[in-house]
Amino acid sequence: MLWQHIVNALHFRRREILGGVAMLLTIILLVIANILASRGVFNHQNRQDSIELTEYEAFEARMAHIDSLKTRKYRNYDITRHTNTRQRDENYFRNDIRSTPAPFDPNSIDSASLVKMGVSQYVAGNVMRYRRKGGVYRTPEHFSRTYGLDTEAFEKLRPAIAIPADSIATKPKFTNIKIDTIIELNNCDTADLMKLSGIGSYTARQIIHYRTSLGGFYSPEQIKEIDGISPKAIDTLLKHSTIDTTLIRRININRASVGQMRHHPYLTFDKAKAIYDLRRNAVSLKNVEDIKNIDIITDADIKRLKHYLTTK
Repeated sequence: MLWQHIVNALHFRRREILGGVAMLLTIILLVIANILASRGVFNHQNRQDSIELTEYEAFEARMAHIDSLKTRKYRNYDITRHTNTRQRDENYFRNDIRSTPAPFDPNSIDSASLVKMGVSQYVAGNVMRYRRKGGVYRTPEHFSRTYGLDTEAFEKLRPAIAIPADSIATKPKFTNIKIDTIIELNNCDTADLMKLSGIGSYTARQIIHYRTSLGGFYSPEQIKEIDGISPKAIDTLLKHSTIDTTLIRRININRASVGQMRHHPYLTFDKAKAIYDLRRNAVSLKNVEDIKNIDIITDADIKRLKHYLTTK
Protein backbone atom coordinates (compact mmCIF):
# COMPACT_ATOMS: atom_id res chain seq x y z
CA MET A 1 0.00 0.00 0.00
CA LEU A 2 2.86 2.35 0.84
CA TRP A 3 4.47 1.78 -2.59
CA GLN A 4 1.21 2.54 -4.31
CA HIS A 5 0.92 5.84 -2.45
CA ILE A 6 4.47 6.78 -3.51
CA VAL A 7 3.74 5.96 -7.18
CA ASN A 8 0.57 8.02 -7.12
CA ALA A 9 2.42 10.91 -5.48
CA LEU A 10 5.11 10.89 -8.21
CA HIS A 11 2.69 10.61 -11.13
CA PHE A 12 2.85 13.72 -13.40
CA ARG A 13 0.51 14.85 -16.07
CA ARG A 14 1.71 15.14 -19.70
CA ARG A 15 1.86 18.94 -19.53
CA GLU A 16 3.93 18.82 -16.34
CA ILE A 17 6.33 16.32 -17.89
CA LEU A 18 6.87 18.53 -20.99
CA GLY A 19 7.45 21.57 -18.81
CA GLY A 20 10.03 19.72 -16.80
CA VAL A 21 11.86 18.52 -19.89
CA ALA A 22 11.93 22.05 -21.31
CA MET A 23 13.35 23.43 -18.08
CA LEU A 24 15.99 20.72 -18.02
CA LEU A 25 17.06 21.51 -21.61
CA THR A 26 17.26 25.22 -20.81
CA ILE A 27 19.55 24.49 -17.85
CA ILE A 28 21.76 22.28 -20.04
CA LEU A 29 22.01 24.98 -22.78
CA LEU A 30 22.92 27.63 -20.23
CA VAL A 31 25.68 25.43 -18.87
CA ILE A 32 27.04 24.77 -22.39
CA ALA A 33 26.90 28.49 -23.28
CA ASN A 34 28.84 29.33 -20.14
CA ILE A 35 31.51 26.79 -21.02
CA LEU A 36 31.82 28.11 -24.61
CA ALA A 37 31.97 31.71 -23.46
CA SER A 38 34.80 30.85 -21.13
CA ARG A 39 36.69 29.43 -24.12
CA GLY A 40 36.27 32.65 -26.17
CA VAL A 41 33.78 31.47 -28.81
CA PHE A 42 31.71 34.63 -28.39
CA ASN A 43 34.76 36.83 -28.64
CA HIS A 44 34.42 36.58 -32.46
CA GLN A 45 32.86 40.04 -32.68
CA ASN A 46 35.66 41.47 -30.58
CA ARG A 47 38.19 39.83 -32.85
CA GLN A 48 36.33 41.19 -35.91
CA ASP A 49 36.41 44.68 -34.44
CA SER A 50 40.12 44.21 -33.80
CA ILE A 51 40.67 43.15 -37.43
CA GLU A 52 38.75 46.16 -38.74
CA LEU A 53 40.74 48.46 -36.49
CA THR A 54 43.97 46.94 -37.79
CA GLU A 55 42.84 47.42 -41.41
CA TYR A 56 41.91 51.02 -40.69
CA GLU A 57 45.31 51.67 -39.13
CA ALA A 58 46.94 50.12 -42.22
CA PHE A 59 44.80 52.36 -44.46
CA GLU A 60 45.84 55.42 -42.47
CA ALA A 61 49.46 54.37 -42.82
CA ARG A 62 49.09 54.05 -46.61
CA MET A 63 47.44 57.47 -46.85
CA ALA A 64 50.24 59.00 -44.79
CA HIS A 65 52.75 57.44 -47.17
CA ILE A 66 50.90 58.85 -50.20
CA ASP A 67 50.82 62.28 -48.56
CA SER A 68 54.55 62.13 -47.98
CA LEU A 69 55.12 61.32 -51.66
CA LYS A 70 52.93 64.21 -52.73
CA THR A 71 54.77 66.51 -50.37
CA ARG A 72 58.02 65.59 -52.05
CA LYS A 73 56.62 66.12 -55.54
CA TYR A 74 54.67 69.29 -54.82
CA ARG A 75 56.39 71.61 -52.41
CA ASN A 76 53.20 73.54 -51.71
CA TYR A 77 50.98 70.48 -51.23
CA ASP A 78 48.75 70.76 -48.17
CA ILE A 79 48.35 67.37 -46.46
CA THR A 80 45.41 68.35 -44.27
CA ARG A 81 43.13 69.67 -47.00
CA HIS A 82 44.63 68.04 -50.10
CA THR A 83 44.61 71.41 -51.86
CA ASN A 84 47.32 73.51 -53.43
CA THR A 85 48.42 76.06 -50.86
CA ARG A 86 49.49 78.40 -53.66
CA GLN A 87 45.83 78.84 -54.58
CA ARG A 88 45.03 79.70 -50.95
CA ASP A 89 47.92 82.07 -50.63
CA GLU A 90 46.74 85.66 -50.77
CA ASN A 91 50.07 86.75 -52.22
CA TYR A 92 49.40 84.71 -55.35
CA PHE A 93 46.37 86.87 -56.19
CA ARG A 94 47.27 90.16 -54.54
CA ASN A 95 48.62 93.05 -56.62
CA ASP A 96 51.03 95.15 -54.58
CA ILE A 97 52.30 97.99 -56.77
CA ARG A 98 53.91 100.52 -54.44
CA SER A 99 55.40 102.90 -56.99
CA THR A 100 55.12 103.70 -60.69
CA PRO A 101 57.32 101.20 -62.54
CA ALA A 102 59.54 101.85 -65.54
CA PRO A 103 57.83 101.97 -68.96
CA PHE A 104 56.93 98.53 -70.32
CA ASP A 105 55.19 96.95 -73.27
CA PRO A 106 52.59 94.37 -72.13
CA ASN A 107 53.08 92.59 -75.47
CA SER A 108 56.73 91.76 -74.81
CA ILE A 109 57.41 91.93 -71.06
CA ASP A 110 58.05 88.61 -69.29
CA SER A 111 56.16 87.33 -66.27
CA ALA A 112 59.10 87.72 -63.87
CA SER A 113 59.36 91.44 -64.67
CA LEU A 114 55.65 91.88 -64.09
CA VAL A 115 55.91 90.21 -60.69
CA LYS A 116 58.83 92.46 -59.74
CA MET A 117 56.61 95.47 -60.44
CA GLY A 118 54.13 94.18 -57.88
CA VAL A 119 51.74 92.46 -60.27
CA SER A 120 50.41 89.22 -58.81
CA GLN A 121 51.57 85.89 -60.17
CA TYR A 122 47.96 85.18 -61.16
CA VAL A 123 47.75 88.30 -63.36
CA ALA A 124 51.22 87.71 -64.83
CA GLY A 125 50.18 84.17 -65.77
CA ASN A 126 47.00 85.43 -67.42
CA VAL A 127 49.01 87.94 -69.49
CA MET A 128 51.34 85.18 -70.70
CA ARG A 129 48.44 82.86 -71.57
CA TYR A 130 46.66 85.62 -73.51
CA ARG A 131 49.76 86.31 -75.59
CA ARG A 132 50.46 82.61 -76.22
CA LYS A 133 47.01 82.32 -77.76
CA GLY A 134 47.82 85.12 -80.20
CA GLY A 135 46.32 88.00 -78.22
CA VAL A 136 47.72 91.52 -78.64
CA TYR A 137 47.25 94.46 -76.27
CA ARG A 138 46.52 97.49 -78.46
CA THR A 139 45.62 100.04 -75.79
CA PRO A 140 46.16 100.47 -72.04
CA GLU A 141 42.41 99.99 -71.55
CA HIS A 142 42.72 96.66 -73.31
CA PHE A 143 45.38 95.64 -70.77
CA SER A 144 43.08 96.72 -67.92
CA ARG A 145 40.68 93.90 -68.82
CA THR A 146 43.24 91.25 -67.81
CA TYR A 147 41.69 88.85 -65.30
CA GLY A 148 42.76 89.61 -61.73
CA LEU A 149 44.06 93.13 -62.41
CA ASP A 150 42.07 95.43 -60.12
CA THR A 151 41.36 99.10 -60.90
CA GLU A 152 43.77 100.47 -58.29
CA ALA A 153 46.67 98.41 -59.61
CA PHE A 154 45.90 99.35 -63.21
CA GLU A 155 45.82 103.08 -62.43
CA LYS A 156 49.32 102.77 -60.98
CA LEU A 157 50.51 100.90 -64.05
CA ARG A 158 48.78 103.08 -66.66
CA PRO A 159 51.50 105.80 -66.87
CA ALA A 160 54.14 103.13 -67.51
CA ILE A 161 52.31 101.26 -70.25
CA ALA A 162 54.06 101.93 -73.57
CA ILE A 163 52.59 100.08 -76.55
CA PRO A 164 54.42 100.51 -79.92
CA ALA A 165 52.52 102.13 -82.78
CA ASP A 166 52.50 98.96 -84.87
CA SER A 167 50.50 97.22 -82.15
CA ILE A 168 48.03 100.10 -81.89
CA ALA A 169 47.39 100.07 -85.64
CA THR A 170 43.93 98.92 -86.65
CA LYS A 171 43.72 95.22 -87.19
CA PRO A 172 43.12 94.47 -90.87
CA LYS A 173 39.64 93.29 -91.74
CA PHE A 174 39.46 89.54 -92.06
CA THR A 175 38.80 88.09 -95.45
CA ASN A 176 38.85 84.45 -96.45
CA ILE A 177 39.80 85.17 -100.06
CA LYS A 178 43.42 85.30 -101.07
CA ILE A 179 44.17 87.62 -103.95
CA ASP A 180 45.45 84.76 -106.12
CA THR A 181 42.75 82.22 -105.14
CA ILE A 182 41.22 80.63 -108.22
CA ILE A 183 38.64 77.81 -108.02
CA GLU A 184 38.30 75.34 -110.91
CA LEU A 185 34.53 74.85 -111.02
CA ASN A 186 34.51 71.44 -112.69
CA ASN A 187 36.94 69.84 -110.26
CA CYS A 188 36.33 71.59 -106.93
CA ASP A 189 34.42 70.32 -103.91
CA THR A 190 32.30 72.09 -101.30
CA ALA A 191 35.33 72.76 -99.07
CA ASP A 192 37.07 74.60 -101.93
CA LEU A 193 33.99 76.69 -102.68
CA MET A 194 33.51 77.64 -99.03
CA LYS A 195 36.93 79.29 -99.02
CA LEU A 196 35.34 82.10 -101.03
CA SER A 197 33.51 84.96 -99.37
CA GLY A 198 29.73 84.80 -99.56
CA ILE A 199 29.59 81.04 -100.15
CA GLY A 200 28.37 78.91 -97.29
CA SER A 201 27.77 75.19 -97.06
CA TYR A 202 24.26 75.39 -98.57
CA THR A 203 25.35 77.44 -101.60
CA ALA A 204 28.38 75.19 -102.11
CA ARG A 205 26.14 72.10 -102.15
CA GLN A 206 23.76 73.75 -104.62
CA ILE A 207 26.62 74.52 -106.99
CA ILE A 208 27.98 70.96 -106.83
CA HIS A 209 24.49 69.50 -107.33
CA TYR A 210 23.81 71.66 -110.39
CA ARG A 211 27.23 70.84 -111.85
CA THR A 212 26.49 67.13 -111.47
CA SER A 213 23.11 67.51 -113.17
CA LEU A 214 24.65 69.35 -116.09
CA GLY A 215 27.71 67.17 -116.43
CA GLY A 216 29.96 70.15 -115.81
CA PHE A 217 30.10 73.89 -116.47
CA TYR A 218 31.25 75.41 -119.75
CA SER A 219 30.98 79.02 -118.51
CA PRO A 220 31.01 80.73 -115.08
CA GLU A 221 27.86 82.56 -116.19
CA GLN A 222 25.94 79.31 -115.69
CA ILE A 223 26.18 79.94 -111.94
CA LYS A 224 23.40 82.50 -112.42
CA GLU A 225 21.03 79.67 -113.38
CA ILE A 226 21.12 78.25 -109.82
CA ASP A 227 18.02 79.18 -107.82
CA GLY A 228 18.61 81.20 -104.68
CA ILE A 229 22.28 82.01 -105.19
CA SER A 230 23.16 85.49 -103.95
CA PRO A 231 24.57 88.27 -106.16
CA LYS A 232 27.63 88.40 -103.88
CA ALA A 233 28.35 84.71 -104.45
CA ILE A 234 27.91 85.13 -108.21
CA ASP A 235 30.27 88.10 -108.28
CA THR A 236 32.87 86.22 -106.22
CA LEU A 237 32.73 83.16 -108.47
CA LEU A 238 33.00 85.22 -111.65
CA LYS A 239 36.18 86.83 -110.30
CA HIS A 240 37.75 83.79 -108.67
CA SER A 241 36.91 80.81 -110.87
CA THR A 242 38.07 79.09 -114.00
CA ILE A 243 36.65 76.19 -116.02
CA ASP A 244 38.23 73.18 -117.67
CA THR A 245 35.71 72.17 -120.38
CA THR A 246 37.53 68.89 -121.01
CA LEU A 247 36.03 67.65 -117.73
CA ILE A 248 32.44 67.98 -119.01
CA ARG A 249 30.54 64.68 -119.13
CA ARG A 250 28.79 64.38 -122.52
CA ILE A 251 25.74 62.38 -123.64
CA ASN A 252 26.03 60.24 -126.78
CA ILE A 253 22.72 60.92 -128.53
CA ASN A 254 23.24 57.87 -130.77
CA ARG A 255 23.12 55.55 -127.78
CA ALA A 256 21.35 57.31 -124.90
CA SER A 257 17.78 56.42 -124.04
CA VAL A 258 14.98 58.94 -123.66
CA GLY A 259 15.20 58.57 -119.90
CA GLN A 260 18.92 59.34 -119.85
CA MET A 261 18.54 62.44 -122.00
CA ARG A 262 15.49 63.87 -120.25
CA HIS A 263 17.31 64.16 -116.92
CA HIS A 264 19.60 66.86 -118.33
CA PRO A 265 18.51 70.36 -117.16
CA TYR A 266 18.52 71.67 -120.77
CA LEU A 267 16.31 68.87 -122.16
CA THR A 268 12.64 68.20 -121.53
CA PHE A 269 10.93 64.87 -122.11
CA ASP A 270 9.51 66.08 -125.44
CA LYS A 271 12.90 67.23 -126.70
CA ALA A 272 14.57 64.01 -125.59
CA LYS A 273 11.84 61.97 -127.30
CA ALA A 274 12.24 64.05 -130.49
CA ILE A 275 16.00 63.40 -130.57
CA TYR A 276 15.37 59.69 -130.04
CA ASP A 277 12.83 59.57 -132.87
CA LEU A 278 15.17 61.49 -135.21
CA ARG A 279 17.97 59.05 -134.46
CA ARG A 280 15.72 56.05 -135.04
CA ASN A 281 14.55 57.37 -138.42
CA ALA A 282 18.02 58.42 -139.54
CA VAL A 283 19.67 55.25 -138.21
CA SER A 284 22.60 57.36 -136.94
CA LEU A 285 23.28 61.06 -136.34
CA LYS A 286 26.57 62.34 -137.74
CA ASN A 287 26.90 65.47 -135.60
CA VAL A 288 25.01 67.44 -132.98
CA GLU A 289 23.98 70.05 -135.53
CA ASP A 290 21.58 67.46 -137.00
CA ILE A 291 19.09 68.11 -134.20
CA LYS A 292 18.42 71.53 -135.69
CA ASN A 293 15.84 69.75 -137.84
CA ILE A 294 13.69 69.22 -134.77
CA ASP A 295 11.02 71.94 -134.59
CA ILE A 296 10.88 72.23 -130.79
CA ILE A 297 14.65 72.67 -130.42
CA THR A 298 15.67 76.31 -130.84
CA ASP A 299 18.99 77.89 -131.75
CA ALA A 300 19.39 78.87 -128.11
CA ASP A 301 19.01 75.21 -127.17
CA ILE A 302 21.65 74.21 -129.73
CA LYS A 303 24.05 76.83 -128.35
CA ARG A 304 23.83 75.33 -124.86
CA LEU A 305 23.43 71.65 -125.75
CA LYS A 306 26.42 71.45 -128.08
CA HIS A 307 28.64 71.44 -124.96
CA TYR A 308 26.90 68.37 -123.56
CA LEU A 309 25.92 66.24 -126.56
CA THR A 310 28.07 64.11 -128.81
CA THR A 311 27.52 61.60 -131.60
CA LYS A 312 30.63 59.51 -130.87
